[in-house]
Amino acid sequence: MKYSMDSFLTLAVLVVLCFIAFKVQFIEIHHSKSDRYFSLQQSFDRDFDWGNSQGNVHILVVYPAEHNLTYQLGESICKGASSFQGSLGTTVRFLPAQNCSFEIDVKEWADAVIIGSPVINANVDPSIQSWIEQWDLRADLSDKVGAAFVSAGGMSAGEELAMMNIIHSMMIFRMIIVGGERWNYAFGASAISGEQPFGLPEQGEPQYFPDDCYSSPDIVHQMFLDKGFGLGQRVSNIAHIIRQGSISRDSEHKTQSDTESDRYS
Repeated sequence: MKYSMDSFLTLAVLVVLCFIAFKVQFIEIHHSKSDRYFSLQQSFDRDFDWGNSQGNVHILVVYPAEHNLTYQLGESICKGASSFQGSLGTTVRFLPAQNCSFEIDVKEWADAVIIGSPVINANVDPSIQSWIEQWDLRADLSDKVGAAFVSAGGMSAGEELAMMNIIHSMMIFRMIIVGGERWNYAFGASAISGEQPFGLPEQGEPQYFPDDCYSSPDIVHQMFLDKGFGLGQRVSNIAHIIRQGSISRDSEHKTQSDTESDRYS
């Protein structure tokens, strides 16, 4: 009887351990009508890189966890950034802020950092602001590109204010700020989800557009996804230019040093 009880306890412990291991490795995948997005729940998603070469230009895209609309726009930015390969190639890392390390991901790894946030009362999401406030003020990020993207409920409900708040924080660290590729999204990429025709009329509000103009408030309209793609592509392009310039300067400096060494040898 004692042997049977010990076996039962051992089996129970194994079942519990297997369940814990499954939860740690779990990625919940949601499907929408147009595209899929991931709810990355654990820190192992540091490996969610698009591209793997160490010599590549590195683009870091950061978003608040568990926010579908900002995620969708961020994913489109990742696609745009990875589409520009240049002569060096491009690696894109897509992380929720809670799993993003300033020292490892921003300071050491990234050539460009693109930060996204939903608009909360015309401000940046508290989780994103809290993450930025953890950055080391002594760090010199003057050779890194910075850009912003947001998702908002309305067209005049704080989207530009939120983007500028992110940009202002980047400027404190002397980052090179990059906006969208056209004048109508000069400060970055944004997506509207709660105002007609990108969201349904609120109760008591007139319907201003025909029925076929409306999109689901849970899906980012393709127009905004295209803006995100363009922002990612432009950031990647400029990050490539800066990296190549740095390589050229390092090469020239090495050549001059070698010449001086030969002169005095």
